[in-house]
Amino acid sequence: MGNIEWLIENGGPTIRLRMMNEGLIDKDSYDVNQLVDELLQIEKVRTALTYFDKFKDFISMPDNKLYAYIHNGYEDCFEMFMPFLTRLGFRTGIAILDEKVEYMRDVYLYLTTPNDSGELHWSHIHGLTIILYLLEAGYYNHDMLDYMTSRINEWHKIAEMQEFEFYETDPSKIRRRPKIWEDLPVLKDIHNCEIGEVPLPTNYSVMGMIYLYKYIKSEETKKKIDDIVKYIFDPRYQKTHGYYGIHWSEENKAYHTSAGGVCLPFYESDYLLENDKFSFLNTINMMSYSPVALNSEWFGKCMFFLEQYKTERGTYIFPNDFFYHTFVRPANTDVVYNAYISKDVLPKIKKGERRTLALELISTFFILLMKKRMEDY
Repeated sequence: MGNIEWLIENGGPTIRLRMMNEGLIDKDSYDVNQLVDELLQIEKVRTALTYFDKFKDFISMPDNKLYAYIHNGYEDCFEMFMPFLTRLGFRTGIAILDEKVEYMRDVYLYLTTPNDSGELHWSHIHGLTIILYLLEAGYYNHDMLDYMTSRINEWHKIAEMQEFEFYETDPSKIRRRPKIWEDLPVLKDIHNCEIGEVPLPTNYSVMGMIYLYKYIKSEETKKKIDDIVKYIFDPRYQKTHGYYGIHWSEENKAYHTSAGGVCLPFYESDYLLENDKFSFLNTINMMSYSPVALNSEWFGKCMFFLEQYKTERGTYIFPNDFFYHTFVRPANTDVVYNAYISKDVLPKIKKGERRTLALELISTFFILLMKKRMEDY
C-alpha cells in the first residue's frame, strides 16, 4: 500500500480535506460538506469560528483592543485561530468560513489605508497579519495585491542595496537602553521594520509575500520577491538568527523590541538546534511557496534530515516537538483524534497509540506535500 492509499484509509476529515486542497487526490474524492460537518463536531473548532464575531463591530472598538484581537499569543486572536482553522483544512469555498471572513476585508482596509495625514492607525504588522493568513487560506483580491505590492517595493530596497550592516555601531547615537535590553543590538532608524526609509523585512512580511506569489502576474514583482528571499538566504543576513533586537521610537521616547526576521534552521549547522524544533516544519512549509527556497541547497538538506523519521512501511513519524504549535498539546487531544484519524479507525486503536497514529498521519502528509511542491516547480 502506498502512502496516498494509507492516508486515505486511516486519515480523518482534516487529512482528506487537505489532500484535496493540495492536489494530492482529486478535488471531488469526498463530499467537502460532510468532512466539514465532522470537524464541526469538535468543540474547539466551533469555538474558533466564533472568534471572528468580535470583528463585526470593530469600528466602534478602541484601537488597542482591536490590535490585541489581531496580534498576540492568545487563542482567541486572529493570528492564532485563523491558521488553526486553515491547517485543519478550512479554506476559501467552505461556506461557514467564507461567511466568517467576509467582514475581515473592512478590518484590514482600515488598518492598511493611511489617514488624511498619511499615517496608519497603528502599524503595518496588524493589517499584514490579517492579509497573510487570508492568503494562506486561499482568499485573495486586488486590495491585498495593491497593499502588498507597495510594501514589497519597500522591502526590496535593502535587498537591492545588499545592505547587511543594519545595526547602530556609533555609541554616541545609541540612547541609554533599559537594563534588561542593554546587550541587545539597536537597529538603525533607517532600517526600522515599520517606518524606516529602507525597512528590514520581517517574518510576517516574508510569509505574506510568499503566500501572495502564486497570485501575482507581474514578473517584475515576482522578481522582487525572489530578490528578497535570496537576501534572506545570504549568510550575512542569517547571522541575525531571526531576531532584530530593539529600535528607538521617537514618538514614544522609548525602545521597543523589533519584529523578527526569518531564521533558517540547519543553515549553519548539521543538527537541529533545540530552539528551532518548534518552528522547523512551519519554516519549511512557509518557504516551500517560494521557488527560490525550493531550489536551494538548504531545502534539500531539510528534506534529507526528515528522512531519518521514515518507518519500515514507508510512512513518517516526526517528534512531538515539531508540531507543538499546531496540535499535539494535551488541550487539543480531541482535535488530534477526531480531525486527523478516521472515525472508522479511531475506535480500533488503543488510546495509547492514537497520538502516535496522528503524528504518523500528519508527518506522512507533510512529506508528500513538500515533495509535490518540489515536483510542481
